[in-house]
Amino acid sequence: MCLVHQISEAIDLCTRQKLAQFASTKTCEQLDIPQISLGLLNGIIKSDFLYEKSYTQWKKRQANILEELLCSTINSTAEHQTIGSLLAKVKNSTEWDVIMSPSERFEVLLAIREVVLVFSSTPAQYGVSGETYYWTAGYHLNIRLYEKLLFGLFDVLEEGQLIEEADEILKLIKLTWSTLGINEKLHNALFGWVLFQQV
Repeated sequence: MCLVHQISEAIDLCTRQKLAQFASTKTCEQLDIPQISLGLLNGIIKSDFLYEKSYTQWKKRQANILEELLCSTINSTAEHQTIGSLLAKVKNSTEWDVIMSPSERFEVLLAIREVVLVFSSTPAQYGVSGETYYWTAGYHLNIRLYEKLLFGLFDVLEEGQLIEEADEILKLIKLTWSTLGINEKLHNALFGWVLFQQV
């Protein structure tokens, strides 16, 4: 199924509103993916979703993003276990949504945020414009994300066929290049790879 069709209009609007609220609270601090995921986890609740299953999948996806970025950057075994334990609480729907109070959930997200901010303030390594520590450490995630976006160009019912709106969607996808570190050559290689997987 196309990525675009997996998100309802209601949750898309809710997410945009929460992101706008979150961004408005930031002054000069540069935002990165872990901070955005934490902001969404802090601002979006189960009742914002029409179906519990959608909420559970969404929450797990945010936790997986955090796990992917944080666990690939943490060297300390103790810190790695702590983050893993905190994110396991977020993923466990019974513990997170039923057992834990809002203040306990806030404390878990605050503990994760402290680790996130340490890495967010780490200086860039390569001097690339807009580079953050996570951009460099999580570049493999950027590539996988871009690949998923490209998969959205193809019709799920007719293998190898582009959807009708492919040109418009591709224009939007190309707006992510500077954020994800994609250039024309890399785009062509990834598009070729995605196309290869369609046949």
